[in-house]
Amino acid sequence: QDIQVDQKPVGKMHLTASTQGAMLAAHLESEIANSTIRADGQWRLTDGYPGSAQLTFTKLEFATLESWLARPASAIPVTGSLEGKLTISGPALQPEAWTAALEIPHLEISPVQRGAAAGAPEIILRNEGPIRLTSKNAVVAVDSARLTGLSTNVTLAGNISFKEPRNPLDLRLNGTIDLTILQSLDRDLSASGTLVTAATLRGPFTQPLVAGRMELKNTNLSLSNFPNGLSNANGVILFSGDRATIQNLTGESGGGKVSVTGFVSYVGGEPVFRFEVAANQMRVRYPEGVSTVADTKLTWTGSLQRSLLSGGITILRTGFNARTDLGSVLAKSAGPVRTPVDRTGLLGGLNFDIQIETAPDILVQSALAQQIQAEASLRLRGSPSNPVLLGRINITQGELTFFGNKYTINQGSISFYNPVKVEPILNVDLQTRARGVDVTLTISGPMSKLNVSYRSDPPMQFSDIVALLATGRVPSSDPSLAARQSGTTQNWQQMGASALVGQAIANPVAGRLQRFFGVSSIKIDPLLTGVDNNPQARLTIEQQVTPDITFTYITNLTRSNPQVVRVEWSLNKRWSIVALREENGLFGMDFYYKKRFK
Repeated sequence: QDIQVDQKPVGKMHLTASTQGAMLAAHLESEIANSTIRADGQWRLTDGYPGSAQLTFTKLEFATLESWLARPASAIPVTGSLEGKLTISGPALQPEAWTAALEIPHLEISPVQRGAAAGAPEIILRNEGPIRLTSKNAVVAVDSARLTGLSTNVTLAGNISFKEPRNPLDLRLNGTIDLTILQSLDRDLSASGTLVTAATLRGPFTQPLVAGRMELKNTNLSLSNFPNGLSNANGVILFSGDRATIQNLTGESGGGKVSVTGFVSYVGGEPVFRFEVAANQMRVRYPEGVSTVADTKLTWTGSLQRSLLSGGITILRTGFNARTDLGSVLAKSAGPVRTPVDRTGLLGGLNFDIQIETAPDILVQSALAQQIQAEASLRLRGSPSNPVLLGRINITQGELTFFGNKYTINQGSISFYNPVKVEPILNVDLQTRARGVDVTLTISGPMSKLNVSYRSDPPMQFSDIVALLATGRVPSSDPSLAARQSGTTQNWQQMGASALVGQAIANPVAGRLQRFFGVSSIKIDPLLTGVDNNPQARLTIEQQVTPDITFTYITNLTRSNPQVVRVEWSLNKRWSIVALREENGLFGMDFYYKKRFK
């Protein structure tokens, strides 16, 4: 006969029964969900109908049982299969008086893959030897149960009493567990290491109370899209009821030492947590191209759906790699407001409220910045998908490379006021010295709409300042040379457009060439008209050997003998020596003395 559960066919069953004198014999054969079930039983037709029965079943999938129970897919957190043999004896009409024995020669369990990351290893636990359970007087005893898997060996023993429906569990769990199993629970989580446990489980099936301890050994935990994780972690976790407390957990993160305390508790069937993290000399590589070493004290509280990361960070050192300068970092950070991504898991509901300060003796390290002195007071808010930065960074002195040119900082500040995105607002005075001319560059406003103004000493036209910074040549003051200059000139709007086009073309190429040749600066000026007003294309390679000595190689692609080699040595603020090999092959040395008249 066909069998249906909730009006859904699940298989077929054939049952026969016969009597012989005072004995009743029955035989059952069934095919349900690809599992073959056979049973035989005999009962005496007397008071209570005493008798016995044996039932065997082949591989039965947990998913099939779950669908029969009409429970939601998330109710049972594991999947797998089992097969076994069940023997029952006792009066047929008094189940509480039955004596039963269940032997499971095959059991296979694996966690439900709830959005696990692609490539995550499949975790499977199998029984080591038959699992044996016996039942008498409504109490099920676990006589033998051992599960093994990859770096996992767990034994279970104890009783399950159906006389006490409120607190049926009394089990003991011992063994080692491979923490890679956690990767199956959340796609954002990557985990490895070993967990050694000795615990007892008591209470109801829905919310068992755990008592005992777990020890973490060589544990590594990390979240995707999070700059740092926890490595080489070792510690002890104590369990008491529905609460797990981290007694002592230490590890490493970003090359620094990390200690973690806190707890996880179940409230209303949902885990809630509070973790306190203290780190010393921890390096964080975020954003791209920036490396920061800091001391941190952070608190992470909440649940899987909503959590808050708060606390304080003190920056000790920060640096930029050789391919990054301040302008590039700020330009990348000032992107458009991101549309929140529909994320799940731990990062889905994570929010920030972190105070960021700088140490009094902060050190800024970079091939493109020297002797930087700065102080910052910032507040990080928002979420991982849409962070918000509020506060101010003050720069009191130093030298840095800004969009390819080296400048001395007179004063500067970077402010963050936008409450919905990271939007740096600059107010910086930068000064550079090119060919004996002091040029001051003032930059103000947001990165999307910067206001830039130049001034020089001695005073020069705006077009001459741009030409000086772009080509490295000072306009000639010789009247005869000026008379021979071409009449076709560029106004400052045209020159500005040429400079912008040159910047757009030069930056991608120059960045790769600078890394290839190992030089400080490479400039390509494909359209900018020179100071003699003749169209020309120039390639300038510059290497700052020391803070006082600069080597420059200039190639003019429009001339047959284009090489210019120049070495400038600034002895002090007033005296400098320039050795120059001209395009015509002549060599000369000039001594410069600078004097200001007011």
